[in-house]
Amino acid sequence: MVPLIWGDEVTAAFWLKRDGENMFTEHDLALAERIAAQIAGPVAGWTARQREVELAEERRKREAAELRAEALAEISETKSNFVSAVSHELRTPLTSIIAFADILNRRGDKDLDERQLQQVKVIQRNARRLEGLINELLDLSTMESGQFEIVRSTFDFASMIAESLESSELQFEALSQTVKLKMVTEVLPINGDRERLLQVVSILLNNASKYSPNGTEIEIEITADEEALTVEVRDRGPGIPDDRPEELFEMFHRADDELTRRVPGTGIGLHIAKRIIDEHGGEITIAPREGGGATARFWIPTGVNAQV
Repeated sequence: MVPLIWGDEVTAAFWLKRDGENMFTEHDLALAERIAAQIAGPVAGWTARQREVELAEERRKREAAELRAEALAEISETKSNFVSAVSHELRTPLTSIIAFADILNRRGDKDLDERQLQQVKVIQRNARRLEGLINELLDLSTMESGQFEIVRSTFDFASMIAESLESSELQFEALSQTVKLKMVTEVLPINGDRERLLQVVSILLNNASKYSPNGTEIEIEITADEEALTVEVRDRGPGIPDDRPEELFEMFHRADDELTRRVPGTGIGLHIAKRIIDEHGGEITIAPREGGGATARFWIPTGVNAQV
């Protein structure tokens, strides 16, 4: 081997090979050195040009990637603004629909017959479902824009659970489902974002109801100590895949089977729930339930040593 030297740099190497040992003479070595000296310059120039071509290609790819990133960011911002604007526009008439449906339902015994009352309840149920979808889209838009935040205060988690169950009552009633609540105390003070945690519980109850057969029981159990609060929602639905259950929390992910394809949903709710629990410093999981069904569980630090 003879090095090809250009300036103070070895740019390449010139290799010669013969079968056998001691096959090169001093003349052969001198000839190889002269050849190396003659081709070192052209080889160094070719190497430099190749490097320039490679650097230019790297710059081109980097600039193209930056342009794509800028275009995607602009598209994402446009999409978020569109989703936010449309969602806000839908909210106003939907609020009126829900309000008047609630009024009709409260006066139903006096002004409506049984069939009309059932129709009002269908309006209520579907309007609230639409309201939930709009809220999910707004939350997703807020998360993507980096404006999602947790507003903490001290509140009674037990009363929040009661509010969530009341809001879900129409959905359970339509499917003849019952809810069994197990909680060791009537007052449970914690420090966190009440509205966001209410949203998490509502998402879990909604999923449990959607995927459970008619007439089944959904269980919700709440335990707490000085450090953490734990909530478990158990259903008797089809369960979840044993492999990679964490995928259920990915955006727009839904379990791919015949039953889940028949159940309406966007695949956004669990993603939002995980983000809320993560922001509270807790953890959320979903696991198969013994005997069939699934158990959704989350825990968060209580964060208080105070009375509500």
